[in-house]
Amino acid sequence: MAYGGGKDNGVPKKHDYKMHFEMEPNDKTITIEIEDKVEQKKWKVMYNDKDYNDIESEFKKIQECINDGETEIVHPEKDGMALVLNATKGYNSYRFELAQSYN
Repeated sequence: MAYGGGKDNGVPKKHDYKMHFEMEPNDKTITIEIEDKVEQKKWKVMYNDKDYNDIESEFKKIQECINDGETEIVHPEKDGMALVLNATKGYNSYRFELAQSYN
């Protein structure tokens, strides 16, 4: 899923986001990764069954918010700060803080 993109009215975009979102059923983890293709930076957050009692059910709710709801990415003001992903659909609302990844 990409946010932003190429150019708008001849003005280059500041950011071009690509998001990767997955659940690993064996490890019972949810991973969200966002990459900014313009700045060549990545951010990542991982949750497990200690964060959510029913990881599979929560994954479905998060997936619905990201795929079918409203999403907003708040780019960090400084290098090394967290990128924020807000995702909402109906009564479900999430705010994820993704740490910058240096690999």
